[in-house]
Amino acid sequence: MIKFKILKSPDLDHLYREFVSTKMFFTLGKSLKCDLIIDDPGILKEHLHFFDTKKGLVIKSTQQNAYFLSNGKKMSGIKTHKVDDIFQVGETLIKIIQYDSRAKKNTDIAQELKVKYENLANEENDSYELIHTLEQEMLNLQSIYKEEELS
Repeated sequence: MIKFKILKSPDLDHLYREFVSTKMFFTLGKSLKCDLIIDDPGILKEHLHFFDTKKGLVIKSTQQNAYFLSNGKKMSGIKTHKVDDIFQVGETLIKIIQYDSRAKKNTDIAQELKVKYENLANEENDSYELIHTLEQEMLNLQSIYKEEELS
């Protein structure tokens, strides 16, 4: 779960409000297609992408001219953030007040499942084949997620 607080904004509907997302990917911009829509003259239709990763919350500019400030430093591209970091897009100032990475939790669960899977394989159980097929599908989904994260 990711929770932001809007500290400053020309969009008075969002000022001092909190935004919560449980998605592993979401967007910020003016477009109605975005997850977090802010009416700010300095924000593009789709300005930023957010990715939940094991290393932290990644914020990525959608275009070369889609600048943002990260803890006061001008950025374009990709920057990893954590709780209490502040970023600014246009005239809107946003603080990350909570971040519980689902990506990190998924890794911990994967390790636990791997141990159980290996134990099951050693028992020569009929369920082994089914679990092996599920494992291959999970690896496929993981590679798709990584490709999306890098693009």
